[in-house]
Amino acid sequence: MGIYEDLYPVFYPESVAVVGASNQFRKSGFFCMESIIYRGKYKGKIYPINHSAPEVFGLKSYPTLSDVPDKIDLVIITVPAPAVLDVIEECGKCNVKGAVIITAGFKEAEAETGKQLQEDIIKTANHYGIKIIGPNTFGVVNPLADLNASFTSTLSDMEKGDIAFISQSGGMCHFFSYITMDDNIGLSKVMSLGNRCNVEFVDLLKFLEKEDATKVIALYLEGIDNPRGLFEAAKKIVRIKPVVAYKGGSAKGMDHLTCSHTGTLAGNFEMYNGMFRQAGIALAENSTELFDIAKIFSLARTPQSKRIAVCSPIAGPGIVMTDTLIKNGMDITKFTDHTINRLTKLLPPFTFRYNPIDMPFTQDIETISAVIDCVLADEDVDSLGFIMCQQEMFTPLNSGIAHALVGAKNKYNKPVAVAMIAQAYKFHSERLYLQNNSIPVYPTPERTARALTALSEYGEIIHS
Repeated sequence: MGIYEDLYPVFYPESVAVVGASNQFRKSGFFCMESIIYRGKYKGKIYPINHSAPEVFGLKSYPTLSDVPDKIDLVIITVPAPAVLDVIEECGKCNVKGAVIITAGFKEAEAETGKQLQEDIIKTANHYGIKIIGPNTFGVVNPLADLNASFTSTLSDMEKGDIAFISQSGGMCHFFSYITMDDNIGLSKVMSLGNRCNVEFVDLLKFLEKEDATKVIALYLEGIDNPRGLFEAAKKIVRIKPVVAYKGGSAKGMDHLTCSHTGTLAGNFEMYNGMFRQAGIALAENSTELFDIAKIFSLARTPQSKRIAVCSPIAGPGIVMTDTLIKNGMDITKFTDHTINRLTKLLPPFTFRYNPIDMPFTQDIETISAVIDCVLADEDVDSLGFIMCQQEMFTPLNSGIAHALVGAKNKYNKPVAVAMIAQAYKFHSERLYLQNNSIPVYPTPERTARALTALSEYGEIIHS
């Protein structure tokens, strides 16, 4: 069997057992049970394992895995570290093929006993063919299977989507999940690898490469033991689907922190940077940008080149977007003579008709729609950055502008991204409409520009 078949029981189990399941609030076994049964979403069989309680969360409990009468695909382990090895041994004897070890206190701990215990777990798991996520992980969430094998039940509410997030940090899983949920962006997978017993980033890249439902892969990593393997796997997969990564622990002197976090040295940031770029991985400069780039990869088609146009009803944000695009290597294209002639007829006097277009005096939807169509029709424009704003003269037009952008984007099959200069709660329906129609929306011109740059850079890779 290959890695896809090996990991399938972890992400698509027909039955799940929680070892250490508990009715006592604040125990990890309580929270994992809460997550797996949340609102009855998961349709597989659930088996609480508890030595003393006859029932956990209203379900019949079993003293051990061996007492469960049916086949178990995935086991979530929450018992203390010294007991985990025996559980893995029992998993092997019960023919369990997937385990999520929530428990900490292994390689990441300072004591040598933790490192040895993890090595013993790896040896036992490999002997029985058990794939392990963790230890020291928050868990795994697969919205496509309504599976929440983590200790955070809130994540059961995330929408189904096509972005998979693989992280060394459970905290970063929470950050990425919450920012996507706030933005109504769906995910296909969220997982924290923790100490990485016998499942590495490389393994998950190979799994996700074969999963059609995942279109984009986002990574947060602090350090890896096999950078060459990651490079080779990523170099292959980016031809099929985009990968974006954010490297934590890049500052000097961070090794001791990352080692105590997930048991891995952070390593040389310049080495990772060079490796990412050579492999074709988009490199995010911060955690928010990791989300921004994953979002535009998910929503927008890739352009043919870096030639881009910018349109704005207010000058300042348009200048900031253009400035950011230029600094990041984008080509603020020169419009064709035909486009300039059309814009001259459309726009009022004293309007800047070149790229970027400034439209402060254009306050009717018919003209703005015609300008959008004109720009995207230009054969030298491969993508468009557009500014929408909360301003008395333009606010009534924003719904019409959103529809005009979607119409022109569909007509010319070119990517569009919008910077929404407004209070966070304003224009919710317009934001949803744009993003439901493959136009990502960001709150600042800089974030919009950086996302468009990453999309264009990926376009150059796949069109080369």
